Amino acid sequence: MNPTRIHNKSHGQAIILIAILMVALIGSVGLAIDGGGMFLLHRDVQNATDAAALTAAFALCTSAEDSITSKASAIQLAAARTIRDNGFVDGHDGATVTIEYPIDTTANRTTDPDVLANPENYIYIRIESQKPSYFIQVLYPEPLRVSADAISFCRRSNATAAIPSSVLDQYAFRSLASPGQCTSSPAWDISGTGWTVDGDIWAPNARGNPEFSSNQSNPETKDNRIDVLGDIYLGDPSTFNFNSQLNANRLNEDISTSAVFSTNGRDAWISSGGNGSIDYSYPEPADLPYDMAYFRPGGTLQSLFPSDYHDLSAYCDHSGVTPQDYADNNAPLRGVHYNGSTWEPGIYYATCNIALNRDGMKGYGVSFITEGRIDVSGGNNFDFEAHDGAPLFVSNHQSSTNSSNCSGGSYAIQLNGTNHHYQGNIIAFRGYLAIQGNGMLLESCVSARGFNHNGNEGAIYRCVPSTTAPVQNAEFGVSE
Repeated sequence: MNPTRIHNKSHGQAIILIAILMVALIGSVGLAIDGGGMFLLHRDVQNATDAAALTAAFALCTSAEDSITSKASAIQLAAARTIRDNGFVDGHDGATVTIEYPIDTTANRTTDPDVLANPENYIYIRIESQKPSYFIQVLYPEPLRVSADAISFCRRSNATAAIPSSVLDQYAFRSLASPGQCTSSPAWDISGTGWTVDGDIWAPNARGNPEFSSNQSNPETKDNRIDVLGDIYLGDPSTFNFNSQLNANRLNEDISTSAVFSTNGRDAWISSGGNGSIDYSYPEPADLPYDMAYFRPGGTLQSLFPSDYHDLSAYCDHSGVTPQDYADNNAPLRGVHYNGSTWEPGIYYATCNIALNRDGMKGYGVSFITEGRIDVSGGNNFDFEAHDGAPLFVSNHQSSTNSSNCSGGSYAIQLNGTNHHYQGNIIAFRGYLAIQGNGMLLESCVSARGFNHNGNEGAIYRCVPSTTAPVQNAEFGVSE
């Protein structure tokens, strides 16, 4: 036998063994790396699903709509936005999003008897996503897919679908002071000329000398009077001194069919808001549905919009959060939340004063909440619209330690300038709102301890009800 030939027959066997071992080694590495990637992706998908389910349940609880179709539209909008904010968009990068309301009882989503009996109280959310495989392609060449689903609910303890409009949205101006409290300064301190309130006013501590026009034939022709197109609710007629052009039966003006003026491209119009009466015995409205704890870090608002909630307290100094923090070229917040003229959508909280006083400042989908004061003044062409599900401005500043002083001391929120537009509820829990300037369109339902009006030529204040009020007599959450 030829030994050389025997040796040649054994040549190459180790290569085959190494190749087999390499496949196993790469597969093991793939399981570790790609498996870890799948774990992280699944965590993100699950978090987005749970957040969207909670947001959808809140939207269902706070929807004032009666029809299933209208409620479904509000739920779709709220849930899709939350999912998008968490990095997933239906039809993009392999993501598939399902938002189902009412829940389909024929699709085997759950065996819970309450879900099957009351599908209109439940919402189904499912997110599917994928990522490409890397090392594990030698064993599994297809994209790696993950999914998560959740069922959330809104159960109301009575037939109330949301907070009644009388609680939060009925009044263009609503004093939070109880009747008889404001003896040092009135809750409604009125001066200036040529401004119009399109809505009702609750001011049981009102005192002053306003002028109301008896009836303008053309609302577009201002007559330098203060015009209220709704009802005024006062606690005691002896505290309010009406002089000049008062006609209690004709406070409403003719309905305007065209714009009174325009601000930032938005037409300001007025419409009839009540029966034109002054009432001295109207019952006190219900308390606000939330307190300051609702808005603070760790509160309900942050849990509903975790990715939108930003605490700016780290930027507080002796003067608070100021334009130097966000507007100058090297400012720490410039390019993060503020791009030089416009705030990024979000909810901004601070423990100190917040100053928004630069010309042309804008923010669409923003809310500013502070333990201190909010100053929007010293400039023109401001334009702010509230974050969906939150007021526009909230202040917890106490204007005066004297409980009888309702419109004096230091303001809690100040709006001062020319050609301004604000849309969204405004709340000053313990202080007063100061309004100065001209050409202002305030599309807000304002609740504050007191109000101080001064010099608002060509200004219109309209109470525009919010689309998402906080929950009342209801519970919501994720059930599965």
